[in-house]
Amino acid sequence: EVAPTSGGNLVVNDSSFTALSSIGQSAAINSDGITTINNSTFSSNSGLGDGGAISIWGLGTFKVSDSSFDLNSATDSGGAIWSEGGLVEVVNSTFNSNTAQSSGGAINGPLVNVDNSTFNSNTVSNSTGDTTYGGAISGDEVEIDNSTFYGNTSANGAAAFVGSIGGSSLISNSTFWNNKATVVDAGS
Repeated sequence: EVAPTSGGNLVVNDSSFTALSSIGQSAAINSDGITTINNSTFSSNSGLGDGGAISIWGLGTFKVSDSSFDLNSATDSGGAIWSEGGLVEVVNSTFNSNTAQSSGGAINGPLVNVDNSTFNSNTVSNSTGDTTYGGAISGDEVEIDNSTFYGNTSANGAAAFVGSIGGSSLISNSTFWNNKATVVDAGS
């Protein structure tokens, strides 16, 4: 696990994080500063709690580009990435078959911006069924551009869920297909 000094900056380039597990936090990276990840892979990591691979605490900001997240899981929110209060920015990345039990099969955070990325077969499910949100993304304010979402599943918001009263979303030049919301009228 990588955990920089409180409030410090973290840059990860050309790295791989595979089959890591953790109790109470994400398995690979925990940060509360500015975190930047480039050309890296996160695969089969599991976190007991929020963020299967990565957790961003406080108002820390996170940017990932040219990276892949596959088969990561969290027992709460954010199968691959979870953010407590800061911006999550994703560019040219893929998220495949990540899972969470509460919200955000791939990403959960208050502010999520996605550009030129693909989300495939991410899932949120738990034993209570209808209390799950955002098969791929769950956030209070979500912007998506030039991205593809397919085969994602959740009770509410099959691909993306905007969950704040007064929260907003902006989606442009993107494709959504074969996503599944399991609650009637849940949208996708």
